[in-house]
Amino acid sequence: MLGDRGSEEQIARMRTQMGLDRPLPVQYARYLWGLLHLDMGTSIRTRRPVLEDLGDYFPATFELATCALLISLALGIPLGVISALKRDGPVDHGARVVALLGVSMPVFWLALLLLGLFYGRWDLLPPGGRLSDFTLPPRRITGLMLVDSMMALDPHAFIDAARHLVLPSVCLAFLTTATLARSVRSQMLEVLGRDYVRMAHSLGLEHWRVVCVYALKNALLPVVTLIGLAYGSLLSGAVLTETVFSWPGIGKYAVDSSVSLDFPALMGVTLLIATVYSLVNLAVDLVYIAVDPRVRDGLVGGGDP
Repeated sequence: MLGDRGSEEQIARMRTQMGLDRPLPVQYARYLWGLLHLDMGTSIRTRRPVLEDLGDYFPATFELATCALLISLALGIPLGVISALKRDGPVDHGARVVALLGVSMPVFWLALLLLGLFYGRWDLLPPGGRLSDFTLPPRRITGLMLVDSMMALDPHAFIDAARHLVLPSVCLAFLTTATLARSVRSQMLEVLGRDYVRMAHSLGLEHWRVVCVYALKNALLPVVTLIGLAYGSLLSGAVLTETVFSWPGIGKYAVDSSVSLDFPALMGVTLLIATVYSLVNLAVDLVYIAVDPRVRDGLVGGGDP
């Protein structure tokens, strides 16, 4: 904060102001006491309360992560199902190649590739940020640009925000889509070989009904955990994606704070990520109870789920 030219007197005064001249247990106790009062300290870089910074940056990450997850679900689940139904066929091989590329391709390289093609070569989509320079942002209500522009009845801002969201969300969704497709394919292959599925076919039920109602429903149960972990990871901030696309989310905030040695901000980001992961895992457990009768019966009966 003071740089290399700070005098001894200035350094001593700064240490006193920040409480760094006190023993570590006292500093830790003061930090915990502040957390109990929703006080995460003041950011060294922005000079604002860390909680306010997180409140400004997290909606952008939430919007980006949610769009990326929706893209992953819309592509990954059908891709995994089709790949399992067409096992060892051309469609299956193609889907497995796509999944392999998604898992192995570095996200920063994919981001630069998308930027080079869709902005540099074809000029179809904007390079980064949440809105263009000439678009007035809607009045902040939720912090979600799409929702705020809809509530403000501003179609120009909505379309502009949606265009800015395409490249980072697709880039972020590519890895999750690949992982999801591989998991769904594996679970579907296992479920399709079970007796109750063969019995359903022998009873003359329609093929789509057997696949969608009986097989897919049971195959998705283990995938719920994967979806929850993926969403928690996306919400914790995609550092590289947000940095490449200048997306003002938690990931970029963490990077900027790291460069500035902004320790209060980094501790706030860490606590936020831990809280997000805990809440997402709690939501996954609740979903399991709702969709899996074995877990529900185990809880009601007092036995092991």
